[in-house]
Amino acid sequence: MGNHYDAAVIGGGIIGHSASYQLNKHGVHTVVFEKGRSGREATRAAAGMLGVHTEHGVKDAYYDFCVRSRDLYNSLEKELKDLTAIDIGLSKKGMYHLALNEQEKHAHLCKQSAFPALKWFNEHELRERLPHSSSQLAGALYSEKDGHVEPAHVCEAFKRGALSYGGALFEETDISAIGSQDGKYKLKSTRGECTAEKIIIASGVGSSKWFDETGLVNPIVPTKGECFTVYPKKTLITETIFHKSCYVVPKGDGRLIIGATSLSNNDSSGTTIGGLAELIDRLREILPGIHEENLADYWAG
Repeated sequence: MGNHYDAAVIGGGIIGHSASYQLNKHGVHTVVFEKGRSGREATRAAAGMLGVHTEHGVKDAYYDFCVRSRDLYNSLEKELKDLTAIDIGLSKKGMYHLALNEQEKHAHLCKQSAFPALKWFNEHELRERLPHSSSQLAGALYSEKDGHVEPAHVCEAFKRGALSYGGALFEETDISAIGSQDGKYKLKSTRGECTAEKIIIASGVGSSKWFDETGLVNPIVPTKGECFTVYPKKTLITETIFHKSCYVVPKGDGRLIIGATSLSNNDSSGTTIGGLAELIDRLREILPGIHEENLADYWAG
């Protein structure tokens, strides 16, 4: 392990390796410390949605930031493929934000006035576009620029890309303490000690400890999500469909990722029968025919 780095990242998920990739690419010698294996926690559990409009009701600075972040994947897809030979699974087929009732329909139509690029499809138009969806849907807002990626592939591509630019990575390496030494940060790990000019905290729910160590206040509440996949016998959807109670993300290999429960203050890793049953009940309100498909996999994160 080197003695000094320009920057040290704590956490080897998609965010940590993204930061490392960009910094090393621009000549900032950066190291990533990951207590386990890269991309095995929240990154592995995520469906990879690039859903800007499902998270926003008004155009503000954060909305602009999210749009810019999503659009960067258009160039990143080729950049990372050329550098690492990894296909990040970028889908640009769009996303439907569903309305299940008249109240949600009204809210969506109000939202459309703030985002004129979004298209509204009423219940009849939606059935034409999504013939396997429920006839009880009240309509949907459609964003043609939202989509999704394969988070684990993106993480691995960022990781390999950073290493190709001279970055460093230490997996199975736990940071035990952060201090200061001669105006620099001093990190103690299970592999030894090093210093860094800057530190980036990207360890998810485990970040609170390091915020406290560095004098920052940013409380983080663990929130567990449960998901499952099916491989339908026929194509049910080609675009992502989203509702606050449930989402379905169609992947290039035929998988449908269905998620997610949301259990606040829960950092357990197991997937519960109750959680899956709840998801399946929600899903049948959106894609009723899916109950005939075989369960392929399930997980929590």
